[in-house]
Amino acid sequence: MQNQRPLVLFSALIALCACFAHTLAFRRYEKMNPIRSDGIGYYAYLPAAFLDHDLTFERTLPRLFKESDTEWPKWTGIRRFPDTGRYLDKYPMGVALMEFPFFLAAHAAAWTGGHAADGFGPVYHYVVCLSGPAYLFIGLCFLSQLLGRRFSPAVGAFTLACLTFGTNLFHHATFDATLEAAESGLLVLATIEGSSIQSALGELLLRTPQEQRARTRQRL
Repeated sequence: MQNQRPLVLFSALIALCACFAHTLAFRRYEKMNPIRSDGIGYYAYLPAAFLDHDLTFERTLPRLFKESDTEWPKWTGIRRFPDTGRYLDKYPMGVALMEFPFFLAAHAAAWTGGHAADGFGPVYHYVVCLSGPAYLFIGLCFLSQLLGRRFSPAVGAFTLACLTFGTNLFHHATFDATLEAAESGLLVLATIEGSSIQSALGELLLRTPQEQRARTRQRL
């Protein structure tokens, strides 16, 4: 625990840097929506289900794009399935489920603040994209738990920094926050941490009472 606390604080610092980078990036590129490209395909389930009440995406299309557009752009990943003529989103809904709490927060903020509660206004773009820094922080906390049990704080901090800034993880938690990288990283690390806890509990349960007492005396 003593080794894990500095790593959690370091993870929080990285998450704050991600929030700052997210704000800075989209202030510079004001015409570029944070939810864009593949992110539309991941996110479209939420406004379609909870605002349009139509997972065929037929009602969502004219609200998001111009009335003259009759098809979703190819880059969204939402295409008509030839056999049925209905829209099919090639992206699974896992990312949308992870973004759901942030979608609810954005909808509440839009509704109480007098903004358009349409699922695609500026409030939705910026609040939903905070899922990237948030899940980056939670994932790094899981990794901090693993590293803190085996390595010194210095080694753990170096590992966290290399993973965050030596790969495209920081980019996908900020500039491309509506893609799947931050959420996938969190779930992988949570699975590893859960397996580690399960293994420790299994080892504890399999010990005989004599072994448990011997382990207790060694710790004392």
